[in-house]
Amino acid sequence: MATIAGDDRHRGRKTILKFLILVAVATLIVMGCIEGAGAFLDGHPEIDANPPLADTLFTLAIFVPLALLALVGCAFSRVRPQVGAHPARWVGPSFAMGVGGVAIGMGYAWLCGGLSGGGSGGGINLWWWGGTFLILFQTTTEEIYFRGWMQPVIEKVWGGAAAVMLTALGFAVVHLASGPRPPLTLFNIFLAGVFFGLLTLRSRGLLASCAAHFAWNWSEQLVLGLDPNPAVGSFGSIFDFELTGMPWWGGSTEGLNMSLGTSFVLLAFILPLAVWRFGAKPPSAQSV
Repeated sequence: MATIAGDDRHRGRKTILKFLILVAVATLIVMGCIEGAGAFLDGHPEIDANPPLADTLFTLAIFVPLALLALVGCAFSRVRPQVGAHPARWVGPSFAMGVGGVAIGMGYAWLCGGLSGGGSGGGINLWWWGGTFLILFQTTTEEIYFRGWMQPVIEKVWGGAAAVMLTALGFAVVHLASGPRPPLTLFNIFLAGVFFGLLTLRSRGLLASCAAHFAWNWSEQLVLGLDPNPAVGSFGSIFDFELTGMPWWGGSTEGLNMSLGTSFVLLAFILPLAVWRFGAKPPSAQSV
């Protein structure tokens, strides 16, 4: 028994070390790529003068290395990301939660008198579709790295609940690579990580979390025009809503990231996923 306990402690220490390494590597990659891409664009003003092209190159410079690292890491860790059990049952509701979460967060801002605009944000064009693909690539890469690789590695030793929480913590920390963020923003990013992690755990795969993550970012940026706030991004948007008023309801440059409405929505999504048994045991790390 003493040997078993000692082995468990050793595995636990190794798992924590792996977790810290994965978070540190992701943070350093993102920071390095941000600096490198920024320096490249500064040296090529003709590209910087074309905002959609500049944003495309900037995003690819960050997420292509992260995607390659995630795939190599999965291979070396012998973790095989799966789409999940009954993907057709999960993808629709997950996508709806992503879009609905943004809409409800916007609704809170409206109730507090902090919503304006609603006109056209440029509509659908070729760059809009390019932005859609870019968001899909970005969110899928993040899900593979965190929920497809990091979460199963931790789950093998610490179990599903700890894996979800630690991975969400790492998810929030990596977002600091782009610069300091307000505490409420980091808290909401952490809650989003918990939400995506529970979707992965309960659905036994990545498709549900990828659908929810993509739907949230896509509807926020390219459908409703809430990010960036104010104005719209370089790829345009179908609508152009502006979040005004109190910062803690989204009325700042952080937008819905720093909104109590976002906190309420994410907690409302998290609680059923955390307590509802779904008639089946959570998957093992081997299944994810």
